[in-house]
Amino acid sequence: MSIAASAAAGAVDRRTVYRRFATREALTAAVHIAKLDACEELSARARQNESVSCASTGVGPA
Repeated sequence: MSIAASAAAGAVDRRTVYRRFATREALTAAVHIAKLDACEELSARARQNESVSCASTGVGPA
């Protein structure tokens, strides 16, 4: 993802992105970390929902 595309996606000016991230690699790393964090959160919610569902039906995981 380019700096310009990242700026557009975030609805900010390119200069703002350049001030926050010194290199394209730093920006790429931040994007990947944010995506991994979102995946971990989604996975945790799914596990929690599965536990609630199993508890309410009396059926445990196989």
